[in-house]
Amino acid sequence: MKLTKSDWITIAKGASLLSTGGGGDLLEARTTYAEVFKINKVVELKKLEELNQTDIVCTAYIAGSIGSFETTTKPLEKAFALLEKLLDKSIAGILPVEIGPGDIAETVKIASVYKIPVIDADFVGKRCSPEVFLETITLKNLSRAPLVITNLKGETKVIKKNLSAEKIEKIVRVFAKNSDSACFVVGYPLTVKEVRGVVGSRTLSLAYSLGKLLQKKNKKTLSAILKLTSGRVLFSGKISIVKSNDDKGFLTGTIKIAGTEKFISEKAEIFLKNESLIFWRNELVELSCPDLICVLNSKSLLGIYNRDLQKGEKVIVLGIPALPIWKTNKGLKLFSPKSFGYDIKPVLIK
Repeated sequence: MKLTKSDWITIAKGASLLSTGGGGDLLEARTTYAEVFKINKVVELKKLEELNQTDIVCTAYIAGSIGSFETTTKPLEKAFALLEKLLDKSIAGILPVEIGPGDIAETVKIASVYKIPVIDADFVGKRCSPEVFLETITLKNLSRAPLVITNLKGETKVIKKNLSAEKIEKIVRVFAKNSDSACFVVGYPLTVKEVRGVVGSRTLSLAYSLGKLLQKKNKKTLSAILKLTSGRVLFSGKISIVKSNDDKGFLTGTIKIAGTEKFISEKAEIFLKNESLIFWRNELVELSCPDLICVLNSKSLLGIYNRDLQKGEKVIVLGIPALPIWKTNKGLKLFSPKSFGYDIKPVLIK
């Protein structure tokens, strides 16, 4: 599929819903697309199945606090060129690391510069996550190296060894902290054979379908979203408290919501670590990661970037099931409330 600027913005809108509050915002995506489509009429989107099994794919992303706002992708372009030089092989396509508006836009930018397709898949799996190791490839022990890390100062760090995901996470976060809280990463050169059945497949197509629903918003849109995602409404209300701060390269905190309509006289709370990860209703955990907790503007139904949450804003909170790979014993051991210091068993959509 050869997608235009309008198509990619549609994907960004759908991604805002799936992103669980992270992955960059729509403004960032629009800014990037404005630059990309000054030069290009289309950027291709391909399914993994359309590539050869031995073809190499990779990813590119910004790591650090989502309180940091970056609009340039030049460091990513520099890192991509260095990665290809290290591999001494061409890269057949690039996957977003996660389904967030900004992350996808950064991927499209790299794809447009190097004239390669964006692949209809992502490494986190139909959502965003705050930690490098919270990616589906961790569950299969797939290598992320070589990995190239850069920043706006022009500094570069290369990881050539196949280190553990936790060690890579630490290196990336330290680099981000010393780079005004954000850095740029390109890596995960893997064959199509290695990633098929592991990464989230056709997740950009899902974002596109959601974006189309959001563009034609009517009284049936919310029901259509729930049907398409197998999701459910967890809560609706008005944000009463936002407590967040940049901490060690993450945006962390909580938001509290006072219920309205059928949730009147009820209250809800969400724990954030870049993304929305645990949802309480009337002080009881009702949903947790790895399932998706999506905070939407009640009028537009677009997902709200957690950096932009505002007291008094009217919201709807949706719960959407995670990919099956995250609901395996190994997946839940890696990605659950305990991963963030909460002694809580995962509460998931059945």
